[in-house]
Amino acid sequence: MEDFTTFTYFLYIPFLFSVVTQNDIYFYDLTTSIETLLATPLDAAQILKEKGLFIVIKSVILGVAMFPVYLIILYVNGYKPNILLWNEALLLLLCFLLQYSLSLLVGTVTWLYGKKSRLGIIIGQGLLLNGLTAISSWDIKGSGTVMVISIVAAYGVSRVLIKRLRTENMIMRCL
Repeated sequence: MEDFTTFTYFLYIPFLFSVVTQNDIYFYDLTTSIETLLATPLDAAQILKEKGLFIVIKSVILGVAMFPVYLIILYVNGYKPNILLWNEALLLLLCFLLQYSLSLLVGTVTWLYGKKSRLGIIIGQGLLLNGLTAISSWDIKGSGTVMVISIVAAYGVSRVLIKRLRTENMIMRCL
């Protein structure tokens, strides 16, 4: 329990909520309504961006709402919560940007490949959570560097896939 600090709480708990919300929104809400959404004049990229932002906001709100429970558990077990440092807070902001980039990537892949992509995405999310566990034990500079590279990579792949999605969307509307 003493290794589970305020920093690790806000690193893992919102990420877990993010993974659950991604699966709920993209695999159950989005895949069933893609044909309907394609018939509308809405831009698919805008829909995915809004859903990605919603996922991050919801996961952070749920994490903050559960924080008092975490504090009560600490108090009952006789531990004193530590103070969140500035460099840890900046790393958490990077983590939230990473969640947004990953939500955008998961949504785009789900939109393009449908339910076929579900298993690969779930395995990838598990690997990412394990990766977060590994890099959180590094120094802040190393963790931040890996997160920035991950954000750029996930967002870059999302942008490429969104361009493909827009092209396919235009072709579908022309048919």
